[in-house]
Amino acid sequence: MDPTVAPGSPGLPPDDSGATPRRPIVTIAALYGAGGSSIGPLVADVLGVPFHDRNMPEEVERHTGLPAEVVDDVDDAPRTLSDRFFSRLGQSSLVSGAESGSPEMVDLQTRRVRSGIEQTLARIALEGGVVIGRGGNVVLSRYPWALHVLLRAPLEQRLLRRMHLDGIDRATAERRQRYEDDARVKFVRRVYGIDGSDPAGYHLVIDTSEIDDEASADLIVRGSRYRLARATEDR
Repeated sequence: MDPTVAPGSPGLPPDDSGATPRRPIVTIAALYGAGGSSIGPLVADVLGVPFHDRNMPEEVERHTGLPAEVVDDVDDAPRTLSDRFFSRLGQSSLVSGAESGSPEMVDLQTRRVRSGIEQTLARIALEGGVVIGRGGNVVLSRYPWALHVLLRAPLEQRLLRRMHLDGIDRATAERRQRYEDDARVKFVRRVYGIDGSDPAGYHLVIDTSEIDDEASADLIVRGSRYRLARATEDR
């Protein structure tokens, strides 16, 4: 995979300091109902590293100075100029002379959020961890021991999973699926310029409608340990 974050970029540590033992790094991309929030913690528990779910806006807020709700909108819910996303982005002016909600304002705040995400992921790269979403497979692609995973399943199975786990009806699940899938795909495309659903961007692709959570977690753990061992041998 070709990294889009060049070595030496601000906030990214060297990919091989040799001074400290490497810790497992796993990034998991998953559409709504594919099982990321349930499989991720299983993997983190076995590997003995932290699990970082989609509640990262507060950490990014500390790096960017932007309100958490703005970070959350840029991170998980990019929309059109006429939507709440852009009205929120325009609530606090960061560019002298920039019109509130203007494309220039949106672009600057998006870049600031991207920088905050990259700094947060850089810290995770040093400590080890399992990351859900956030374009982690792009930002952390320069670490040869990182494992990048895509979880997917047919739409019907994904809807049924969320209906069961969240105790919601089908109409609610369908509404959330349309919104969340669109937001996740657009975020990675808009911020990093790639198709986050392209299997070529991942080492391991799992259909969670055919492989249950425990077996999926086991595959990911084995893959992570293999990449960590191989990268260590190549030092």
